[in-house]
Amino acid sequence: ITEPPSSIGHSRNLKILSFAGCKGIAHRSCRGWNSKGLVLPSLSGLSLLTRLDLSDSSMFDGALPDDLSNLSSLEELNLSGNNFVKLPESINRLSRLEVLVLDGCKTLEALPTLPSNIAQLYADGCQSLKLLADLSTNNKLVTVSFTNCLKLSQNEQSENMTDMLLQCTLQAVQASLDFHKKYSVFVPGTEIPQWFSHQKLGHSISIQLPPHWFRKNLMGFA
Repeated sequence: ITEPPSSIGHSRNLKILSFAGCKGIAHRSCRGWNSKGLVLPSLSGLSLLTRLDLSDSSMFDGALPDDLSNLSSLEELNLSGNNFVKLPESINRLSRLEVLVLDGCKTLEALPTLPSNIAQLYADGCQSLKLLADLSTNNKLVTVSFTNCLKLSQNEQSENMTDMLLQCTLQAVQASLDFHKKYSVFVPGTEIPQWFSHQKLGHSISIQLPPHWFRKNLMGFA
């Protein structure tokens, strides 16, 4: 598929849509054939759509339709491997969005405010990412991954945000009554946060545990 038909936006009963790997229309230049990237038509009629996969589609800024926020049932959005510099603010209005995947978006520089319902955020390998919106209010987040987003640790505001994310997640683990729920946070950094209670230079550390520690509300080891 090089160009999605405009009629696809009227498939009202559609629940899963994937254009993964669809590079869009190719054009010829002095360097050979290149892709302009996938450009989507209006999707405003897809009110029952729950999963949208647009990964590895060479998409640039402006390729997402302005009416993206009309996908009122969307729960999972995969934009990994694309060429965005910034994401549209309309993503914040996807009220049911739970999973956002941005892995390998190497030119992405900033992350906008995300919907309050977001639970899983994957942005591994976003090498240009240096600005984050305030994620501390997204209290449903259980998985956050910024592996190899090294510019975040070079920006003081973003480094403070990733540190706060780590603290908020640990507090959520401590407060959770659901012992089967899994939490994970992967953030870049150059040092161990000062608020870690036990620190030591070297490859090992010894910690004196209190009596009956295994019966108490021990959060774990990191």
